Amino acid sequence: MAKLMTATREVKPGNGVRFTLKELQNLVADGGLIEMMTLDDDTILVFDEEGKLKGESGKPYNEEATDLVVSFATIDSYGEPGTFSADLQQGRNWIAGDVLVCSSEELEK
Repeated sequence: MAKLMTATREVKPGNGVRFTLKELQNLVADGGLIEMMTLDDDTILVFDEEGKLKGESGKPYNEEATDLVVSFATIDSYGEPGTFSADLQQGRNWIAGDVLVCSSEELEK
């Protein structure tokens, strides 16, 4: 079951099987641009691509989602954390606003 972080409520796709792009945009990005991050073979994080830029000071910091991404720190081809993950680990980057965590099977292809 997919989980919408921040609101911490479980959500289901409208058709009961897979989320559409429009559903994802409405859930996490107020209908705008989304970003997807693969955490492992079957876990996808979906969040507002412009979450930190919206409003006067952006959407609020999402500690749970940021910690989740750090725990799955992406390793690049040199065996080092990828830039985004390294920035998260060092507090220079973060996830803002609501985040959907789901399996790849729950996304419309």
